[in-house]
Amino acid sequence: MNPNPELLKKIIEVVDQHIRPSLDMDGGDVEIISLIGNTLSVKFKGACSGCIRAGETLKYGIQRTINQLVSKDIVVVSV
Repeated sequence: MNPNPELLKKIIEVVDQHIRPSLDMDGGDVEIISLIGNTLSVKFKGACSGCIRAGETLKYGIQRTINQLVSKDIVVVSV
C-alpha cells in the first residue's frame, strides 16, 4: 500500500483525463498496478499489450505526462 493516497488519486486523474483517451483511440489501455514510493507500475492492455511501440508510449507518453502534471520524481515501469 502506498502511504500517499492523494498522490495516487492525482495520478489516476491524470491517466483518466490525459493518457487513457489516446490509448483508447488505438484500441489499448493501461492499468495502474501499484505506486510504491515513487515507482508507478502499470500494465498495458488491449492493443497496447503486444505493441512494439509500447516502450515509446511508456517513456514519451505516460512517463512524460505524469512527470509534467503530477511529479518529476515519479518513475513509471511496465509490468
